Amino acid sequence: MKCYGPGILPKSDFYQYLNSELAQAYLTYRISCGHYFTTSDYDVDRVDFNSYQLICVKSGKLVLECPDTTAEILPCHSVIIDCYAHHHYFTPEPTEFSWFHFDGNNCRNIYNKLKEDNSLIHTGQDAIDLAIFVDSLLTLAQMKASSSEVDLSENINRHILSLIKGFTKERQTHQTNDLAMRTIDFIAKNYTSPIKVSDIAKSLYISESNLLRVFNAQTNNSHIAI
Repeated sequence: MKCYGPGILPKSDFYQYLNSELAQAYLTYRISCGHYFTTSDYDVDRVDFNSYQLICVKSGKLVLECPDTTAEILPCHSVIIDCYAHHHYFTPEPTEFSWFHFDGNNCRNIYNKLKEDNSLIHTGQDAIDLAIFVDSLLTLAQMKASSSEVDLSENINRHILSLIKGFTKERQTHQTNDLAMRTIDFIAKNYTSPIKVSDIAKSLYISESNLLRVFNAQTNNSHIAI
């Protein structure tokens, strides 16, 4: 649905979800997600919002002022915010970012571990993977596609837990497999049109050389025939 507010441009999207009592009691669940295009008038200052929030900046700059984190979140950066506490963020310039609010019975422990490890802000491949994940939630919302609450919970947990130090090797293995599957999915959806390796790489936020290396290794091919 369209979202309107100070500093939010009309092309922005916002989606909210209803979760079952069982999901709220036992699972990690999404509360809302959005894709915002903002101006310098965008400013959020809340005492609490009873959830956690993941923000992925695509362009521009988001300034965050929270008890646990004060930072400028730049393009290809992401941050996890404790919205149970006072949080303030704003965009001092035109900015594009995606986000989603989530919660669950183990989210407090996960958040505290990330804070302990100084892992609330992410850059590089971690931030790219998180942005792709949030974009997938937005795509599901736009398509009005249903998803099992259990499957969704596992997906959220997998991405958030993978940020904790010690899960690096498992994360790399999963990311490699996931990248190959997303490549195949892109080809399947666009096979009626001419496809270049650069098109796939751009859609997956990865370099062409890395795409070729991972895809060929996972599919036992010596090359992508596109």
